[in-house]
Amino acid sequence: MRKRHNGHAAVMEKRYGTDVALLVEEIRSEICDRAWPARPDVRLVTDVPWVDLESSDLKDLLTDLAYAAIGDAQAIGSRALISGRDDGRTVIFSVTAGRDRAFNNGYDLGKARGIVARNHGRLWSDQSGTVAFASFQKHGRS
Repeated sequence: MRKRHNGHAAVMEKRYGTDVALLVEEIRSEICDRAWPARPDVRLVTDVPWVDLESSDLKDLLTDLAYAAIGDAQAIGSRALISGRDDGRTVIFSVTAGRDRAFNNGYDLGKARGIVARNHGRLWSDQSGTVAFASFQKHGRS
């Protein structure tokens, strides 16, 4: 993990991981502010496991996927439901959209793809394009 902060904050992030719930709340607030007066549903729906990613990378990844999920925030049912799971060796994040083909309609996921590639992960969507997944190998933590 690269050091982004000075002192205690960097040690805490490295030792305890990123507070994903706090990041998702920041993402929700940012998206809702930009989409006003619409209020897309952006929320964390499961506890998300610890992952060895810098908080800025994780926030940028989830933000990119959330924007792709909500698309036109004025649309009824705009949502980005964020979850994660840990299978022991891999942490898998998923973002579920409120519409089909959200992740295969041409929305540019270049930033998300770059983050995933830089962290040796994998990015894909389900066949309907409703759910996007990003997976990362766990390093030194179970």
